[in-house]
Parts: sequence; C-alpha cells; structure tokens
Amino acid sequence: MDLQQLINQLEAVLNDGRRVPFSDRLLIDEEACRSVIDQMRVSVPEVIRQAERLLGERDRIIAQAKEEANRILQMAREQASELVDQHHLVAEAQQRVDRMLAKAEQEAAAMRVEADNYALNTLKTLAKELERIQREVNNGIQALSTGRPTAH
Repeated sequence: MDLQQLINQLEAVLNDGRRVPFSDRLLIDEEACRSVIDQMRVSVPEVIRQAERLLGERDRIIAQAKEEANRILQMAREQASELVDQHHLVAEAQQRVDRMLAKAEQEAAAMRVEADNYALNTLKTLAKELERIQREVNNGIQALSTGRPTAH
C-alpha cells in the first residue's frame, strides 16, 4: 500500500477519536492505530528498495556508457591499424584516430555526466519524498503522543 494512503488512514483514525471532556486528550482506536503503523513499517522498506533500484539503474547506465566507449575506442584502434598499413595515408590516419579517440572520450564523459546527473536528480527527488514522509510520520507520532496519557 502507498505510504501516503497509510498516513491518510492514520489521520482518519485520529480524526475518528473522541475528545475526553475537559481535557486536551483524545481517545482513539488503539488496534486500528497499531495496524496502520505496522503497515507503515512494511511500506518504508519498499521506498528503500526503490532507492536501491535507482542506484542499480545508475550503475547500469554507467556500465553501458563504459561499454560503448570501449567499443568506440576498439573501432578507432582497428581503423587506425588499417590506415597505418597504407604508407601514404599514415599522417591522415593518425589525425583521424586522434579525432575519433577524442570524440569517443568526450562522448563517454558526456554519458557518465548524464548518468550521474540522472542518478543525482532521482536521488534528490527521493530524498525530498523521504523527508516529506518522515515529517508526516513525525506529525502522526506527535499527534498520538500528545493524545496519550503519560505513564508515571
């Protein structure tokens, strides 16, 4: 279940509570409240698994970029080898190889930057969502704590 829905359920349990006359205390259905909290405990690991999946996606994108860069470099080396074999094109071949290698390195660097930016933006979004969820959980805890008589 979505964590937001669970927070809404917890709030509904609080809203269904009854005020104790002449006090700021609230009587709530303890079992319903504990049930929602248990469901929240189950849901939070899903958010963490989502973060791990995003990190895995980032690693996969970086690995693909490295593979592509290696493939381009290998093609450049092969083409360079063919061109060097032709004596009258040695100088031109070297220039082409240099350009291809530079382009391959630029493309690989750009792919790494894009992958890192994607992962960073995704993790920032996830961090904001986790902060929001934490605030809501803390608000629920605060609401439950203020409504519960203190034990001495």
